[in-house]
Amino acid sequence: MNILSFDIGGTKIAYSIVDENGHFIMPAKKFSTPQTAGEISSKIKEIIDASSFDGLAVATAGVVYDNRLLSKPLNLPEGFEAIDFSSLTEKPVFVENDANSAAWCEYKIGAAKGCDHAIVLAIGTGVGCGIICDNKLLKGKSGAAGECAFAISGKDFAQLARQYNTAVDCFALYDLALKGDEAAQKVYEIWQNRLSEALIQLNDLFDTQKIVLAGSLAEIADYKLLQEKINKRSFGEAPLITKSGGLNFPALVGAALLWYDAYVK
Repeated sequence: MNILSFDIGGTKIAYSIVDENGHFIMPAKKFSTPQTAGEISSKIKEIIDASSFDGLAVATAGVVYDNRLLSKPLNLPEGFEAIDFSSLTEKPVFVENDANSAAWCEYKIGAAKGCDHAIVLAIGTGVGCGIICDNKLLKGKSGAAGECAFAISGKDFAQLARQYNTAVDCFALYDLALKGDEAAQKVYEIWQNRLSEALIQLNDLFDTQKIVLAGSLAEIADYKLLQEKINKRSFGEAPLITKSGGLNFPALVGAALLWYDAYVK
């Protein structure tokens, strides 16, 4: 099967054709997200019309239920939530939240493969969470399951940095902390404590086997310390805390795999 899949974010849109095993049929391409919903729709339609595929998959920020966005995502333009992707092609269409899509990718072919229960926590400019429970993607009554308001995003990290007069980006601050800068070390410690509490709360709620950290800030987490903290606070066997397996465009691939499960499998 050839599945044309998009990952739509506030800054970039990535797309590729992916098969039912998560393999790229063509190299993934990226372009800057247009400034209006109409331009986004037109650009996607242009790519659809120039492509040969069996189905269309879309991973996007925001709460998705029954292949439709319920409200406008914070980082996308007004009217984006009204785009009817199914109207852009006669082929079958599947739309899912980007964190859920990434979680499904990790569960099927990535760091959470083989787990009946897993959580993928994506930490970048914002925070996204996808939950696998009994080998199924947990959606909730309206698709909002996993939309957790943890103060661990890049924006939260930057706010902490400003409070301690170390107004640099997250990675520069991390380097300063490693070099012994006391203010940077304090910011990193607070962020790390927030992250550990988030993981503990997620495990308390879902009693999972593995928590996979994805996104840019997953690169600077102290996995040894996180594991030690959750080991002390878990009921029963603690989950393994691990970094994403480095999959390319996991949300894009995950959306394609979900399309296949919905329409073919």
